[in-house]
Amino acid sequence: MSSRLILLPGTLCDRRLFAAVARRLRPSVSVRVARWRELLGAQAPEWWQGGRAINLLGFSLGGIWALQQLGRQPAQGPGRTLCGAWVGQPTIERLALVGSNAEAAGPAHQRRSREQQRLLRRQGTAAVARAAKAQYFAVRPPRWQARLVVDMARRTPAAVARKQLRLAASRADGLHAFAAFPGPVAVMSGLQDRLCSPRQQRRLQSVRQDAYTQAWDRCGHMIPLEAPGRLALAIQRWLAQAPVLESRSATPGVSMR
Repeated sequence: MSSRLILLPGTLCDRRLFAAVARRLRPSVSVRVARWRELLGAQAPEWWQGGRAINLLGFSLGGIWALQQLGRQPAQGPGRTLCGAWVGQPTIERLALVGSNAEAAGPAHQRRSREQQRLLRRQGTAAVARAAKAQYFAVRPPRWQARLVVDMARRTPAAVARKQLRLAASRADGLHAFAAFPGPVAVMSGLQDRLCSPRQQRRLQSVRQDAYTQAWDRCGHMIPLEAPGRLALAIQRWLAQAPVLESRSATPGVSMR
């Protein structure tokens, strides 16, 4: 049976972000790209409820979403968190963070979110992406990539975008959840990433020295677009690591059967 991989996109992104990566992984890997509408919804999607083991790879805000789920307290009721508080959880065998970080939202994050919220209200989701685009890439991207970033944002409903920005601005520290996760973990990043910096990647690695790590030169934040081949190869190597599901420490709210 092929590995079951759930790809979690970033802010104002959709499945097209991972298209080139998914093509390289199939058919040996069963790939599914989650939708933000379901990640932020009140009801868990089918792939979360199905009972089968999954592997989670979160890009940018998708990684933050994954860490918030892993650290969620069981006492939280439905609707208490922007990540959703779903009944039942799957066996999560492996966890990868790509261009992400585990830091709690600080004043700078909250200020940036407020600025983006204002821009969203005045000019829409595409304007938010256009304003941020210069920070996404290590070098000037090909025209099709720049257009894709804006089009993914344009197709993101404003209500979903608002929730994404609130999640980014209100997130708790996810370092404990990352450290306590019992299965194989990966930290993949671009050395020229201006949004999730090399310093933040080193902090992740410091609590999981067993992590499979990759840091690519000539890559910024948009690794799935900038280096899909290198990312796909790294994913295959991470998935090849045998899951070890004895708990490192108590991690409330997650099944590690």
